[in-house]
Parts: sequence; structure tokens; C-alpha cells
Amino acid sequence: MAFSLTAAVGYVSVLSLPLKRAETKAKVRAAAEEFLTETEAAMRHEFEKKTLAATKQVRGVGFPKS
Repeated sequence: MAFSLTAAVGYVSVLSLPLKRAETKAKVRAAAEEFLTETEAAMRHEFEKKTLAATKQVRGVGFPKS
């Protein structure tokens, strides 16, 4: 009887592994997407800042004050 119960619990545990794997994959995917969004926003901000600085420098060199 105990062996049957243990085998049944083990069988149910094995059956739930794909569900747990899918849950874990979804969590990892969500974390990766959040990280990607944050990284892209930071890169965009840095790019705009550097572009603005370069534009100001070019305008300062190209159009001297009178």
C-alpha cells in the first residue's frame, strides 16, 4: 500500500514537471524582456545625449559667434 502511494505521488510529480518547466520558462522570458526594455531605454537615452552633445559641438565649430 505504501509503495503504491509512493509510486502514485512520484508519477504525479513527474507529470507536473512540464508544467513547472513552462512556468519557469515564462518567468525567465518575462525577466529577459524587462531587462531588454530597460537596456534599450538606457541605450536610447545615452545615444540621444551623445548626439545632442555632438550636434552642439558641430554647431559651435561651424557657426562661430560674431
